[in-house]
Amino acid sequence: MESRFYTAKDIANLLGVGVGKGYSLIREWNKELQQKGYTTAQGRVVKAYADLKLGFGIQKEDVYGN
Repeated sequence: MESRFYTAKDIANLLGVGVGKGYSLIREWNKELQQKGYTTAQGRVVKAYADLKLGFGIQKEDVYGN
């Protein structure tokens, strides 16, 4: 079964940045999730939330209109 979480290494690979930056983003996103009342896991972030923050679900029409 595929994991529902990204690790810092996953984030680094997706964005072409260092693992340290991946950890930094995960800390930021987990803090946001905690403020919304969600439970988080250190060093991991829910894929659905990371995808939303990274704009992976955004359609061309959402950015450019029609």
